[in-house]
Amino acid sequence: MALTRKTAFIACTALTCAAALPVTAHAQDAAEAETQGQGGNAIIVTAQKREQRLVDVPAAISVVGAEDLEKFQAASLVDIAGFVPGLQIDSGGTPGQSTISLRGIAALGASQTVGAYIDEAPVGSSTLYARSAEFSTDLLPYDIERIEVLKGPQGTLYGASSIGGLLKYVTRDPDLNTMEIRGGGDLFTIADSGDLGYAARVGINMPVIEGQLAVRGSYSFRHTPGYIDDLGAGGDDVNKYDQQSARIAALWEPTSNFSLEVAGMWQKTDADGYSVTRFDIPEPYLSNTEQVPFGALEPLGDGRSIDDQLPSLFQNEITYLTATAKLDLGFADFLSATSYSDSTTYQYGDYTDVYGVLIPLVTGQPGVSAFYITLDLEKFTQEFRVSAPDGNAPLQWVLGGFYTHEKSGNLQTVTAQDLNLDPIPGVDPLALAGLPSTYDEYAVFGQASYTFAEVFELGGGLRWARNEQDFRQISSSAVGLVPEADDPGSSAESVWTWSAFGRYEVAPSASLYARAATGYRPGGPNVILPDTPTQVDADTLTSYEVGFKADLGGNLASVDMALFQMDWNDIQLSVSNDSGVSYFDNAGKARARGFEFGGSIRPAEGLSIALNAAYTKSELREDAPSGVGAKGDRLPNIPEFSVSFGPQYAFGLSGDWEGIVAGNIRYVDDRLTGAETAVNTLSLPDYTTLDLSLAATNNVFTVRVYARNVTDEDAYLSGGIARTGFGERNYGWAVPVQPRTVGVALDLRY
Repeated sequence: MALTRKTAFIACTALTCAAALPVTAHAQDAAEAETQGQGGNAIIVTAQKREQRLVDVPAAISVVGAEDLEKFQAASLVDIAGFVPGLQIDSGGTPGQSTISLRGIAALGASQTVGAYIDEAPVGSSTLYARSAEFSTDLLPYDIERIEVLKGPQGTLYGASSIGGLLKYVTRDPDLNTMEIRGGGDLFTIADSGDLGYAARVGINMPVIEGQLAVRGSYSFRHTPGYIDDLGAGGDDVNKYDQQSARIAALWEPTSNFSLEVAGMWQKTDADGYSVTRFDIPEPYLSNTEQVPFGALEPLGDGRSIDDQLPSLFQNEITYLTATAKLDLGFADFLSATSYSDSTTYQYGDYTDVYGVLIPLVTGQPGVSAFYITLDLEKFTQEFRVSAPDGNAPLQWVLGGFYTHEKSGNLQTVTAQDLNLDPIPGVDPLALAGLPSTYDEYAVFGQASYTFAEVFELGGGLRWARNEQDFRQISSSAVGLVPEADDPGSSAESVWTWSAFGRYEVAPSASLYARAATGYRPGGPNVILPDTPTQVDADTLTSYEVGFKADLGGNLASVDMALFQMDWNDIQLSVSNDSGVSYFDNAGKARARGFEFGGSIRPAEGLSIALNAAYTKSELREDAPSGVGAKGDRLPNIPEFSVSFGPQYAFGLSGDWEGIVAGNIRYVDDRLTGAETAVNTLSLPDYTTLDLSLAATNNVFTVRVYARNVTDEDAYLSGGIARTGFGERNYGWAVPVQPRTVGVALDLRY
């Protein structure tokens, strides 16, 4: 048996290295990669709701470690996308205004397709009316130990709205035995900005009763200056924003078989404007129905400018409280995870070019118009589960129950103001809509696996969930944009999801695996508009994948590769009518197929080279309703190919100081802003960015000089074409990659 496994291992190693070197890499940082292997320093993940070595999990997972986050001073989800094959982050112009896609599953509707967890509990909403697709949980990552990115549907263990995958923030636990103080700050500049950016952070871990009770606390602040000029009334550098985050956690472990951890986190993002640039559309394309080539758009001003008559604002604030109890029952491990979160999102923007054109029709005088939205979400969750007490036993199992209650508010207003910015009597607001809703879900789930002869694991899982929703539309309009309504709606549905997997341990640190799994997004009652379906069905997804992951040659290399197919049915879409008012619909089928590879090699002492790559072909398999897309169309916001290359070299300096130089080159293929055949779809160009970092550290002090987007590439994360209230083309817009950013950071750990 040993000889057979060794032979197979050598064969797989040769084939993998031959296939790997031209293309990709692993998402873990190089320092962690050097310690991963058969020993106790292997990367540990909790993807299957128990601690396992990453290499032993029969599913595709990428890990972004704390060192990756610090290397280039990551401040939002946009900054980590290059570390994870198949991950696409589309920005709305600030942290917190972001849409997450994995494996070609774009968030086409209003609710998220990639779920989010903080430790043991979900965050964000599962309803249609909380707009979770465009306002993803985006943490300022100072007290984050790692981010686990689970790919493919996670409906069995993690529930609704994770059909594309899951982002799991794993925070730092209090240490019962070690006192720790850490802190730091940095200064940075952004090209085209007239101001200096700055950040500060501090954290402390303090054992109160050694070995039994400890407290950890942290606070971080970051000010990012603006670089977008408003050629209208706003002035220069209008897109500056501030981020704050605070967390406190206490861990009590009075005995060896019981622990209780309580934690509270608060985070706020406050932006004075959006990182959005505007483009004029040449006259020939304004008056015809041909698609507008991106190259035909004419940048406004210096190419990093807008022309607004009203300011733009974005604020997001979240409070998140958790209590997690663990008890060793002897025959099983018991866990109770309770969470409560309260979040508020406020978004305000100039929509004069879209809705202001309606004002002269009513008043005979020009005016201005703003669109603003206020979202409130209160969410309570409770999960109980029991699992196998021995993580190394052949039989592994977990059984659990889950409950969530969500109460969300969604107030949308379109204003009508004169040129003095005073409300126009009898016309203001042009439209008003309140969409309060509640969502309750009950679920039971289980998963089990058995390992035969210590090398072959078979397993599967099942989950039953029922959700019940109540909804009310309260709407009015002075000009008929939305109907007068004060009407309730409700829905209820029960859904089964399942998973099945097999894993063959080719060698102690190498596995082949296959996995099939399902997931769903809840449906619900629809908004009330003419010729609009009253109910939106749940959409479902079934995924198939095969993969190989290994640490090779005594940690000289690591690989993680997978082939996958995702079949998506009854897709939920957000559709706009001719007046630009949105409603929901189901849109047939889509399929995403692709290949992902992550890996690293360590050819010499101190040198590591990481590669990440993904190829994804994602397209509609049926015509979508309302002209949204046609069979064969590429899905929006998904690059067919992306790759990043990240070398790092550590070398000795004077005394106990060490130098570390690192880089990351990322290429992202072109993306579509809408359905391929839709006339108002833009094709955003491909781009390449370069990041560099140079650090000196003695494990107490770290001094780092870093640069992101070194070549100041004019690249774009997202975009589209704005239309007037009459449905006519008006202008193009795009969110740029942050211009060249150069900074210096100092950190202390004691």
